[in-house]
Amino acid sequence: FIAARNTIDETKDDKIAEVSARIEKGLKFIGVTAVEDRLQDGVPDTIRTVKDMGIRLWVLTGDKTETAVDIAKSCMLFSDSTVMAYAVLSQNAKDAEDKLLKAHEKLESESDTGLVLDGQTLLHALKSPECRK
Repeated sequence: FIAARNTIDETKDDKIAEVSARIEKGLKFIGVTAVEDRLQDGVPDTIRTVKDMGIRLWVLTGDKTETAVDIAKSCMLFSDSTVMAYAVLSQNAKDAEDKLLKAHEKLESESDTGLVLDGQTLLHALKSPECRK
């Protein structure tokens, strides 16, 4: 497992999955748990107040896109009425630009909006002068 984890090329994920599949056979679960970070009291109300004042909020997280959206909803960054657009999984700067333009078109006439970007798309966009216009 250590050798697979220390791989530094594009085969790393495949090697880890292969080793994990060999190790994780015949296991029996004796307990399952999950950890949830709880929001501090007042966070959703504070975020709603800040948004109502017209201040734009950005959240940067290392979570998966779905988890990040769930967190944004739980802290009232996104509400049930929020019109959301996604610009994720861009393969290059042109793809990022296309997705951001499509998101802009969807959100430009709305008042309560949310834009979800993943790190991959953000990296391509930051490198592209066209995306920063």
